[in-house]
Amino acid sequence: MELRNNLNLFKNGFLNRTPYDSVIDLLSNEAIQDAVKSNFPFRKLKGGVILLQHVHEERNKRYQGWTTEQLMDKIDEKIVELKNIKKLNGGSIKNVRNNIPLMMSNLYFRLKLLAEFIRSAE
Repeated sequence: MELRNNLNLFKNGFLNRTPYDSVIDLLSNEAIQDAVKSNFPFRKLKGGVILLQHVHEERNKRYQGWTTEQLMDKIDEKIVELKNIKKLNGGSIKNVRNNIPLMMSNLYFRLKLLAEFIRSAE
């Protein structure tokens, strides 16, 4: 559910030109962190590795061979990083040196890849 909600957040945020600050505030990784704390095996979501046939965007080819656990960890790491950048800069990402549009775009495409991988038949 958290994956779906984050994808919908990106979709609606893009559609309505919502500021990155608001989107970052609404991104959720609580379920991921709760699962990690309880030693949930993410391979239960989808076993195996990401194959070239799961990758629909050129930018995601680097994740070929990754497991659900690895991709989930990378997604969680990016959400935490974005929230921390915002906190470190007085509650806003305005005037930061980080390339926030690229970071947000990369996060969106990772989320999308994970959803497509989980839904795939193979």
